[in-house]
Amino acid sequence: MLIRDQDYVLLKDGRILAVHGHCHPPGHLVGELAFVPSTAGGYVLFGSRYRKAYVTDGRGMSERERELVRFPTGTCFDHAHPFSAKSIVPLSQIDLHLSAAVDPRTD
Repeated sequence: MLIRDQDYVLLKDGRILAVHGHCHPPGHLVGELAFVPSTAGGYVLFGSRYRKAYVTDGRGMSERERELVRFPTGTCFDHAHPFSAKSIVPLSQIDLHLSAAVDPRTD
């Protein structure tokens, strides 16, 4: 499986991670949570509703703000900014690879 920068992966728990970078630790990938399952979410993927992981008052949040509320998806990659909002996820937790050419917010 060739996973590229800005691809998405669907994790086994239903969350969607945006992949960051081209180099990853062996057996893992580095990314940031992009979408989480939500019955009130405005995005539909494979028949399930999702919302953006980091929103406040309907708007996206800066990376600095995300540090305070980030969802744990695995071991933190590095505590130095800008990696403090990134996560390492074991490849075994990936259910589906979604190419960056496919927008996960549409059917």
